[in-house]
Amino acid sequence: MAYYLGWDTVPQVAEHAITAIKIVVPVWSGNFLLRTVSMRALQHYGLLNPHIDAYWPRFIPWRPLKKFHQAFTEWREEHFSFGEKSTGGFLAVSSTLAERYSPGDIVLGRARLWGGIPSMQYVGYKPERSMLVFGMTGSGKTNWTLQQIALTPENASIVNIDVKGIAQRTVMPVKRRQGVNVQCIDVLGDETASINVTQLIREINEATGRDLTTIIVEGIAQALVPQDAGSKEQFWTIQAWEVWKAGILHEISINPNATLMDVYDRLFRGYWEHCEDKTKALDLYFHSWADNPSFDGFIARIGAALLTMNSRTRSGILPSGTGPTAWLGHPNTKRFLGPRHSFNLCDLKGDKPLILNLACPPGELRSTYAGFFRMMMYLTVKVLELVPNNLTRKEPTRIFWDENKKPEQLPPAAVSIRPQLRGIQA
Repeated sequence: MAYYLGWDTVPQVAEHAITAIKIVVPVWSGNFLLRTVSMRALQHYGLLNPHIDAYWPRFIPWRPLKKFHQAFTEWREEHFSFGEKSTGGFLAVSSTLAERYSPGDIVLGRARLWGGIPSMQYVGYKPERSMLVFGMTGSGKTNWTLQQIALTPENASIVNIDVKGIAQRTVMPVKRRQGVNVQCIDVLGDETASINVTQLIREINEATGRDLTTIIVEGIAQALVPQDAGSKEQFWTIQAWEVWKAGILHEISINPNATLMDVYDRLFRGYWEHCEDKTKALDLYFHSWADNPSFDGFIARIGAALLTMNSRTRSGILPSGTGPTAWLGHPNTKRFLGPRHSFNLCDLKGDKPLILNLACPPGELRSTYAGFFRMMMYLTVKVLELVPNNLTRKEPTRIFWDENKKPEQLPPAAVSIRPQLRGIQA
């Protein structure tokens, strides 16, 4: 064996190994010491950035071997140990160090060495996977989210539910100065971007090359009127969805620039400008539905049904649709959901990235404007699902939701979109 290797004796092989160790160990130790001192100095003066650690040269390529070993171990456990013994546990130190941060990853924090010794290496997590971060109040969840937004590459789009409004005041102006298209919708602020849902539907149809109006309107109606999970009888909710779908489609067919406020106003008051009596004003409005043949007669069928049903049933259906959407009648809503259309949500999949920041106080998010956030997250998911991806962009869209409540206390908007986000790169 020694002959084929070109060496005469086994001790000579050991001599070469010792020589290599004498070269590698001092170089590695010096690089580790220099990196640690440099990182500590930058951290002390507030200049530390994970990108510095990512681009710092490494001299021992052991991480690919460790990842291969880790993948083999997981495969072996899945095929030979699954169901026989517990395979869970904390990640080993070597496995943690193998997950080195690279630009574009989600920063999990800095690794710790054996014995709990702190390390200056950052640990990264691929953004294609979903992540849930939980902790007590004051543990740094919001600061962590702001850090991820700041470190997100410029060619990646972001949708951020800014519950506390901190991102709008801190990191978003920096992103805007970097040339990124930042759109901030603040439901209670003085300056806010605006979106017109009917125009967005046309933009989705143009981006996909298909007429998806009825499908999108179906989802909007279900987002505006939440389903009562505690009720066994869903008659009123289902009927309210049908009324909202017909109302949106009717307004689109007669006015391409109609807003959701126009639909709400008509469902609440009908053609009030032509008749003082509210019941007759609603009858006039539903007669216009019955005479509308658009969308394969769907509007006409719903209008005829409302005109022929008894007053008691209709008086139960209409409040079921207008009650949860009363926020559409507030004058403040016109500022961010009016006819003005500030941006195209389809840019989440376009050449130039889009950052959409939705700011709202926690109390309003869980109560008054819960329907708005349900609708915006539904539209976001539909854009990510339906609009073709631009292959020139490599980074997936990131969706951040900063909510400081326990999972069982999540607002209805968060609970309703949780199943929709499965499989989405967010």
